Amino acid sequence: VTLISTPGNQTIGMSVIGLAMALTIVASVLATRFIDHTAIAPIQRLIEATARVAAGAFTVELTKEYNDEVGDLVDRYNALLNSVREMMGMLSGEQAAAYMAAEENAQAKNYVDRKVKEMLEVMEQVAEGNMAVTLPIENEDEIGMRYKGFNQVIHKLSDILTQVRYSVDIVQSSDGLNREATVQLKTGASNQVHNTNDLL
Repeated sequence: VTLISTPGNQTIGMSVIGLAMALTIVASVLATRFIDHTAIAPIQRLIEATARVAAGAFTVELTKEYNDEVGDLVDRYNALLNSVREMMGMLSGEQAAAYMAAEENAQAKNYVDRKVKEMLEVMEQVAEGNMAVTLPIENEDEIGMRYKGFNQVIHKLSDILTQVRYSVDIVQSSDGLNREATVQLKTGASNQVHNTNDLL
């Protein structure tokens, strides 16, 4: 077969070459878009998601679109994100527990400080002679038991002081009676001495 080059054949040849180049360009553009859509776009989303997680957004999960290496990367990213969230949850729980323990310690310290101050004030009143005071028992704890013991001691001390006062009153009243009887005896004895002297 012999090809004869004619101006019409050259035009057709140029058209075929132009068409082949156009198809190659279109195929290249489509291949680029396909690669961009299947490989580059998911990687770009992965990069953006990791940047958001680094900024503190731990809710950024990615959807796996393909079962290829990029899909595996998305699976691993999501698994890592879930692990980070679990650790953050545990840390938050531990932090909350530590905060609550610190809060309870602060409350306990305030409770003890308040109770010590309360006891010192009552002891000062007892030292001034007020035996009618008692410490209010709020809880059945160590402090409550100590307060109960303190109140019992004050009550017994008050009873003892009342008995001592009663005994002192009896001694004083009997002493008064003894003095009166002594004065009467002395007076009686003086009268007898006088009567005896008169007889002599």
